[in-house]
Amino acid sequence: MTGWRRRLPWRGHRDKAPMTRRRIAALGATTALVLAGCGYGVDRAVNHVDNDHAAQARLAEITRETCMNQGATYVMWEGAGSARECVGLTDGSFAFVKHNPAMALVLAKIKAEDKLVRQQVKAGARYVTIAYLLPISATGGVEPVKTVIEQLEGAYTAQYYANRNNVEEGTRPLVQLLVASGPFHYDTSGEIKPSDDVGQNVDTSIGAITNQICTSSPHLVLFAGRGRELAELLTDLQTRSCQTKPIEIVSGSDVINMPPVAISRNVSIGLGNVTVYYSGEANPGEWMRGSGSIFNAGKQGFDQFQQAFNSHFPGVVITDGNAMIGYDATYTGISAIRLAGATKESPGTVASKLSLLQGADQVLGATGPISLSANYLQNKMAGNPVDKAVPILQWTPGGIKFVRLEYPLGAG
Repeated sequence: MTGWRRRLPWRGHRDKAPMTRRRIAALGATTALVLAGCGYGVDRAVNHVDNDHAAQARLAEITRETCMNQGATYVMWEGAGSARECVGLTDGSFAFVKHNPAMALVLAKIKAEDKLVRQQVKAGARYVTIAYLLPISATGGVEPVKTVIEQLEGAYTAQYYANRNNVEEGTRPLVQLLVASGPFHYDTSGEIKPSDDVGQNVDTSIGAITNQICTSSPHLVLFAGRGRELAELLTDLQTRSCQTKPIEIVSGSDVINMPPVAISRNVSIGLGNVTVYYSGEANPGEWMRGSGSIFNAGKQGFDQFQQAFNSHFPGVVITDGNAMIGYDATYTGISAIRLAGATKESPGTVASKLSLLQGADQVLGATGPISLSANYLQNKMAGNPVDKAVPILQWTPGGIKFVRLEYPLGAG
């Protein structure tokens, strides 16, 4: 990530620090909510050149390395060869994925809302900047483009709602949303763990998984890989030697990130007697039917999200939890910022407010009520919500089926 950390030629207001030293909020929505810091305002990124020849040479180098440098957007080239990609921050002016109407739409909405926020700032309104961090690649990279779009749709929905409604302690400061992409390169090698009733575990690679399943006769298969590796497994299982043997696969939330091509292939051939269950982060089906205090709070939060989302993206059907996750990550961050109050608080002060988001101040998110009780200043592992309801889902070639909602012991 050399290019990502390189000092950039920012020039802002004289009483403000450069962007690389500014306090920027990074909200990532993977398996847990991440709040990395809080930034108040964004300086305009422009090239600063004096009469020094070295500075002019450096400017020329930076210009060659820059994908876009305009307003609150600074995106630069990173990597080499086929791995070369644009990384950085944008207010929606720069599209990390080209020629995608859905991506273009959500970025245009973010850009318009950010512009409106800056216009209100000129009239004296206070505002903060939140950067939503994702590994965005035109080829899909770690996160499929569809997943990225859906999370950004959710993040924008939260931004728009918060800029017009009371969240925790009022309607201010306003929120400017930036989209951030870094050069993420994760190891996506998959693992399987066939497991019988006595707990036998065997690790193997995707290539050998089919034979291992047939010879070991596991009670179930615990799959610890990503969605793209699961797609390979499902394809291999169609030609296994033990066709008559029913197989249950249990996996994690990355099931929803199986590549579209692989999904289409499995839709055409079917799964036969292979069943895939997974614990999801969110699913719209979890708040359709139920009872109890947690369910009622979850339904209230989901209904608020759904109404706001549908007003911005009519016709877009929510089939998984990506938009819900993007909404909750942003909405929770905004809740902590509003609790912090004054606009000159340090990132640590904002982070400390996360632990207050419980009880009467719990966040009524689209994924259910969110309570965060950990000390975020002293516990680097903090981030998981307390007593969070978890949807159990079944993946089928025809779509995702909601099975049931699981509560932690004693909750519900």
